[in-house]
Amino acid sequence: MTSDESSKVVIGFLIGAGLGALAGLLLAPQSGKESQDWIAEQAKSGMNNLKTASQRVKETLQSPTAQGRTQVADAVESGKQAYQQVVG
Repeated sequence: MTSDESSKVVIGFLIGAGLGALAGLLLAPQSGKESQDWIAEQAKSGMNNLKTASQRVKETLQSPTAQGRTQVADAVESGKQAYQQVVG
């Protein structure tokens, strides 16, 4: 998944969460305190989901970087070995 696709997923999630919260407020036959508790619970849940999604995006973006570092380290090690064989 590219970073552009990941950001679209996160934005879509946030929009969906916001619309769901709004619909819940408009349709819920609850008292003010119950609504406040529900909003607080939904906000915590949304934050947890956002943290999870952002972690996935971070891992997706870091994966190619980590692979590049490994390839560079391998190339450096191969170069050292080749140099040692020549210098011997």
